[in-house]
Amino acid sequence: MLNQKEYTISVLRANLAALIISIPIIILSVFIFIMIWPWEVIYNALDVKLVYLLLIIVPGVFLHEFLHGFIWSLYAKKGWRSIKFGLKWSNLTPYCHCKEPLLKSPYLLGTVMPFLLMGLIPIIVSFFLGSGIILLLGILFSISA
Repeated sequence: MLNQKEYTISVLRANLAALIISIPIIILSVFIFIMIWPWEVIYNALDVKLVYLLLIIVPGVFLHEFLHGFIWSLYAKKGWRSIKFGLKWSNLTPYCHCKEPLLKSPYLLGTVMPFLLMGLIPIIVSFFLGSGIILLLGILFSISA
């Protein structure tokens, strides 16, 4: 590929950008939800036991990284052989990395896929179902995306 340019971003900077982007998502999601459903639905969802939350969040972390890798593997010349999963132990950050360069569009698609499938879609579904738990999980996975 000609005219390639490598871009990298630190984990700290990525997390800061995610926080800034997350605030409007949280406000808008909660606002739309409470325009449709009573506030108590969200409040009652906060009463979920920690063990149940962990049963969703822990597999969700693996699914999040898998979605990155799956999309990137579709565009990588070597497929899954170019995908590396791991955990950065210093800050307990799981990661997925493509070992070969990707074009910008496929890279961005793989980057936003966890947000779309685990964040945005569950938030929209929560509006129709009136599920505070689905809303909160969608928000949580949006923030972590």
